[in-house]
Amino acid sequence: MFTDKQQEIANRILKDIAAQENYVWESDYMSILRMEYSQNYHDCDYVLQTLISDYRLIERYGSGFLKLTPEGMDAAGKKFTSTVKSEERLKKVKRWNEYITLVNGVCTLIGMLLGSGFTLIVQWLLKAI
Repeated sequence: MFTDKQQEIANRILKDIAAQENYVWESDYMSILRMEYSQNYHDCDYVLQTLISDYRLIERYGSGFLKLTPEGMDAAGKKFTSTVKSEERLKKVKRWNEYITLVNGVCTLIGMLLGSGFTLIVQWLLKAI
């Protein structure tokens, strides 16, 4: 997760690339960005790398260009934080779905064991009578 300053940088990167018709020359753009965020020089590189590798909102294109992915174009229209929150909600829903599936399987197994055990007890009692 990003700090507030890193979120600001992420929003800036996405909006700047979108304003340049979804392509920028990486070295020139990052030089400008690093000068503007000189106090957070390393954050610029970290945020860019994270947007490329983890969130896949930007991709490297050709030799030296940065390009927004379709998801990046959507994120550039919104704030980055709302895009991340949507992704996090989707991950939580998927995780809960996995838990529910696991609990359902365990309950089914317990039900089968209890059902077959009950059947064996009834058969044993009927033989004893």
